[in-house]
Amino acid sequence: TPFILLAAACFARSSERYVSPVPVARFYAHAGETDEALDWIERAIDARETEIVYTPMYGDYESLWGLPRFKQLMRRINLPPS
Repeated sequence: TPFILLAAACFARSSERYVSPVPVARFYAHAGETDEALDWIERAIDARETEIVYTPMYGDYESLWGLPRFKQLMRRINLPPS
């Protein structure tokens, strides 16, 4: 899908310069790649990306809202899961 291609392009670019994990997570979420999306959300949290605080509000991540790992990641940054 186009979202997988976008995520792959961002990942490839990350070897040359910093790429925020947030849009990569969003691309994987749109593509239905749950584990990859959650991995990149976790990377964003570890990198202290400020934009990650909006994750529970973005419909882009709606498919993840009910998942235990998503809820755990949101609790880790003291946010409600959705």
